[in-house]
Amino acid sequence: MSTPWQEEIARLPDVLARFDVPLAAYTSLAVGGPAECLAEPSSPEAAAKVLRLACRHNVPVFFLGNGTNLLPRDGGVAGIALHLGPRLAALRVADTRITAQAGASLSALTHLAANHSLSGLEFLAGVPGTVGGAIVMNAGAWGREIGDTVRRVRVADLDGRVSDLAPADLDFGYRHSALQDGRRLVLEAEFELRHGDRRRIMQEMFETVERRCRRQPISAASAGSTFERPPGEYAGRLIEKVGAKGMCVGDAAVSTKHANFILNRGHATASDIIRLIDRVRHLVQKEYGVWLETEVRIIGRDATMGTEPLSGLPHDRTGRRR
Repeated sequence: MSTPWQEEIARLPDVLARFDVPLAAYTSLAVGGPAECLAEPSSPEAAAKVLRLACRHNVPVFFLGNGTNLLPRDGGVAGIALHLGPRLAALRVADTRITAQAGASLSALTHLAANHSLSGLEFLAGVPGTVGGAIVMNAGAWGREIGDTVRRVRVADLDGRVSDLAPADLDFGYRHSALQDGRRLVLEAEFELRHGDRRRIMQEMFETVERRCRRQPISAASAGSTFERPPGEYAGRLIEKVGAKGMCVGDAAVSTKHANFILNRGHATASDIIRLIDRVRHLVQKEYGVWLETEVRIIGRDATMGTEPLSGLPHDRTGRRR
């Protein structure tokens, strides 16, 4: 039997709402139980309406892009998964500026920039995910970050109120932004780039993708880097030094190509991956006294407990749960 909020969201114009949708189809790790409701708006206004509805009915909501940095537990996620993807992916160019809706892929953004001889985003070539997710995580590589090119970000808060934020409002840092508290939804972003030589831009993008392919398991099911980089070290190097390369739990495995990638070899569950994450971080802590913080976001309910398990709670850097 549907609830009042489910009936209301099903009637919203410009929103495709579906119920009990497995999130495994929406994550790069190919794991995750069902979302109570998956809502896909086709305009920023429609996305704001979903937020206002959720606020009125006190329904939890979380934001979903391409799911490239997300690990939903096997028990699924209550409330509304607000999916910003191909239905909200418009891009437009004006001189050296590109405005991108949150659901646009980074691949589309970088190729559009290159085709207009605009430089500044080459380092993102080959990075999966959407513009919205990249802004929230301040995606970066090779010492550069997407926040360096951001001029403006349009967001909606959980009441559906829309506002524009400047870079100073966003507190960009290493894999960090002020948007990570989940209380504001990225609707679109404007990037300030610079004129460049198209052939050189394309060459740098090609070399960037080639370097990723050499160093990372690009073709495997993963969520990218599993752990944040600890101060003065690299997570992958610590994991390799404790002999965890190739370690498995069920069908979840630490990549033998890059130890900071955990892979789904075909039939892993979210529980397998979470158990492997905990096993690896405890090995590193025991050997080197470093607690690895997860870069991948773990959300939802455990299938057996019906609640969020301890391994999903935030930790401080000594490994104590808080």
